[in-house]
Amino acid sequence: MKKSESRTSILACWLVIMGLTVVACRNPYQDVEQEKQWAAEVRKKYTTNLKCNKSTDAAYLTRLLGDLVKVADQNPYTFEVCLDDSAGEVNAYAFPAGYIVVNAGLLRAVGDESELVVVLSHEISHVILRHSFKSEKKKQWGSEFFGSMKNPVLRIPAQLFGGLGMLKYSREYEKYADLMGIEITGRAGYSSYSAISFFSKLESLEFQRHPLLLQLLSTHPSSKERLKYIKRQINRSNQQPSPVNSKEFEEMKKRYPRL
Repeated sequence: MKKSESRTSILACWLVIMGLTVVACRNPYQDVEQEKQWAAEVRKKYTTNLKCNKSTDAAYLTRLLGDLVKVADQNPYTFEVCLDDSAGEVNAYAFPAGYIVVNAGLLRAVGDESELVVVLSHEISHVILRHSFKSEKKKQWGSEFFGSMKNPVLRIPAQLFGGLGMLKYSREYEKYADLMGIEITGRAGYSSYSAISFFSKLESLEFQRHPLLLQLLSTHPSSKERLKYIKRQINRSNQQPSPVNSKEFEEMKKRYPRL
């Protein structure tokens, strides 16, 4: 190899290394202001009619959420929680930029405080990993791409394929949030083993209430699939199961008795 060719190769290698370094060091939250503006619109649209409980139980959830956020990965969000007493479904969900809604049905379903922490940690993870915002950006890209197709015959299968792709992304996001949530749960001093007991409950509810087709097209992984990778992750951490309930949790459970 000639010296000039050798120098060119070395220079090319350095440019690749520098390029990778720039990508690695790029701020993952560089467009966070755009996300927060979009989050404000979404929140205004979907939470206007929510009647958030302002009782002692809501204060307890706020304190618990704050403790979990402290041990989570550093992020630019301000977290809030709304306790929706009107919702009986076993569910909690996160809006972009840190607004989390907890249904009364979830408080009735959890058997110990660690199970509640697992769910809150999962929702915190969705926010930190920016799943809603990323999904929205993919959806916008998909709309632009499919809208540019001139042949209307091609648009239908293409849009269906794109829709299934979004479901796949959502399942992946759920898995990432599960795994990060387990990590946050352990950091906060709670038992990650409660993730196993909680998702086992969901598995029994899932097969009682949902037909196979809905399970197939669900944006969440099946509870059976979840249990597999959750158990694998917990076993790697070597954490011992030791659920301990706070007095606040015990008082809350008196008002939200177990299902």
